[in-house]
Amino acid sequence: MEPALLRLHLLPGHLPTTLAQLRQIKSELPPEAVDKLQIVLVSVDPNRDTPKQLKQYLGYFDPQFIGLPPHRSKTCRHSPTR
Repeated sequence: MEPALLRLHLLPGHLPTTLAQLRQIKSELPPEAVDKLQIVLVSVDPNRDTPKQLKQYLGYFDPQFIGLPPHRSKTCRHSPTR
């Protein structure tokens, strides 16, 4: 199993800081580690985070970051949007 980091943000204002930190950490890794690394943002807000919006937003930090939008019918019942 590959290492993973899971971080939950209920306050959108914290997300840019985390993404900037991940970009910085990635820039300090050796190339062989970067080749194995994939940063993925999983959204829980189907009303705001479309695939296009996620791609544009994450592109400000790193074009290789991936954003996964939620499916309206499968959003976690603990999501702040419900």
